[in-house]
Amino acid sequence: MTQSGIYTNSPRQDQVQRPFTAHMATASRIRIAVPYFTRDSEILQAAARGAKVELLVGLNKSTNPSALRRVLDSPNCVVRYFTDGFHAKVFLFDGVVMLGSANLTEGGMASNREAVLVLDQPGDEDRILDIELFFAQVWDSAEVLTLQVFKQFRDAWDKASRLSNPDTPFQVLRDVEPPTVLSGSGHKSAEQHYLSDLQKSIYEEYSPAFADVSGVLRDRGVRRPEFAELGLAVETNRFLNWVRLEHAIGDASWQEAPLRPEAERRRIVESLAEQWISTTTPHIPDDYFQLLSELRKVMATPESIRASDHDQLAHALICVHAFKQQLRFTKGGEEALPTKFWKLNQGDLLRVQNSLIYLVHGSDDFAERICGVLYDQRYKLGAFGRFCALELVGTLKPEQVPPINGRMAKALRFLGFDVRAA
Repeated sequence: MTQSGIYTNSPRQDQVQRPFTAHMATASRIRIAVPYFTRDSEILQAAARGAKVELLVGLNKSTNPSALRRVLDSPNCVVRYFTDGFHAKVFLFDGVVMLGSANLTEGGMASNREAVLVLDQPGDEDRILDIELFFAQVWDSAEVLTLQVFKQFRDAWDKASRLSNPDTPFQVLRDVEPPTVLSGSGHKSAEQHYLSDLQKSIYEEYSPAFADVSGVLRDRGVRRPEFAELGLAVETNRFLNWVRLEHAIGDASWQEAPLRPEAERRRIVESLAEQWISTTTPHIPDDYFQLLSELRKVMATPESIRASDHDQLAHALICVHAFKQQLRFTKGGEEALPTKFWKLNQGDLLRVQNSLIYLVHGSDDFAERICGVLYDQRYKLGAFGRFCALELVGTLKPEQVPPINGRMAKALRFLGFDVRAA
């Protein structure tokens, strides 16, 4: 915009939507926090042209679930939420701030009388930084909008439209509020903190990064013949494994790698992909495809897991790299690993079967299921960490989560993705 000013939706030409639509059309990074959300068109257009969008909304009767779902399903968009206690309206566009009373609704953008200030002039830098810090704080304290939470919200919204007390249905949602001056506001247990952090890692870091790499392999038609009959996620897993072992050698290689823009990351992945299809050292174990077939057979259904014995379950898990990595700390090597696994799980076949059925075939949010096998005494598994769970379920159901382990995460970090690798 040519000058900063106040936009009020008055009869004159100072509608809030003018600066909003102008910046939405050009900004490469867009951050929006609004308690009420119904207008998604500009966000979808920005995401389609490659802009990165972070949207923080309130889950309430004034947020439209259809618009929210379209953003949730859109590439380049991440969504977090509060259920109460949040009333600020903040828009950030590549260092430009729009701040005031307008929600991202038709009323806020056009028909309601609003008061919105745009900061985009020399001398505004300190105030812009303050708003950016404020957004970072509330963004960090918000929760990831998972598909399960969205469905709860959509059902509550549908019920609210038919009731005389429209707030009642939303009580089914777990309270998520930003920290305020009120005592105890925003308090979380250690397990809730872990779950929140895990959801952010899976849905906002690992999944988009893995999808970007898979997209390059797909778009370039880069497939090794060994994987012709297997899903692309399996080959992406092995490609990243190869990147780590052949190119991201040593911890310094990924720890000191710079974060890279999307175009540069794509060029690097394209170059490495061409090497991948012709390399004679792909670092694929001789028995990998046999073990993968066994894993899929044993874990295919709750019934197949229930029908498997101690040896069959442990042998199937050997295909999971993150599980097999424990060989480094297991005296006696691969033959001793099943014994170690069952010893740490008290040899309880029924309990391990129940845990694996819950993890692989459960209907809860995937991150919640990981927390279950790590924390919940009903499902807790010994010798089975978060990367074991991620890689296991990702190998079997890549539509839910990518088959990521620690080695893959380090490869993604080496390639320039902003992911946590430890």
